[in-house]
Amino acid sequence: MSEHKDQQWAVDEMADWLAHPMGFGERPTEAHVIYENEVQWPSVGFTKIFLVQYEMSNGVKGIGFTGPITWSFIAIDWKNWTSFAHEELIYCYAGWYIQFTLSHQENYVSESIPEAKQEFFERLRRDGYQDLLLKDQFTLDNDEGGTSFYTVEANKDGKSFYAIGTVGEYKIYEKEFVPMKHLPPFFYYLGQELDPFTQDDEDA
Repeated sequence: MSEHKDQQWAVDEMADWLAHPMGFGERPTEAHVIYENEVQWPSVGFTKIFLVQYEMSNGVKGIGFTGPITWSFIAIDWKNWTSFAHEELIYCYAGWYIQFTLSHQENYVSESIPEAKQEFFERLRRDGYQDLLLKDQFTLDNDEGGTSFYTVEANKDGKSFYAIGTVGEYKIYEKEFVPMKHLPPFFYYLGQELDPFTQDDEDA
């Protein structure tokens, strides 16, 4: 890494981000690192990451992410932040980063082909899920036949779930699972699929 990244660097980066007019417009009154690790980050490679807990002058508290990029889900109330495991937050930040980066490419097309969406719904019905409601979709490739991911609310045996994945494979999460309740469910799914914790740095 060309820049030395330690805990003071992470706190300074988070404070600068929070002070931006698009954030809170001021630096936090308190900030400290609560977690750090080295992971394989998409489009960056092997790098150090930090979770920074902060508090603003108005009493708002949060946990921001920095390292390869700086960001915070500032809409989450503090009482809900504390219910996340550190690794769950990293998955959510990784999933957000991938979706944000790809969706802001000039040639990005969000819509999948209708036939693929219908096939995903039909597979869920065959697997016994009912009351299906599309919540989100994301296409990784823009050419015809590209990989499209769907987030669908579904019920089965009296319980509510999110079904997230592709026509070929999907995962089921209970709606009460913390990352599903407080953030777009696709963030956790995509970050977990990437799983930066299990990759090594051979190709970095």
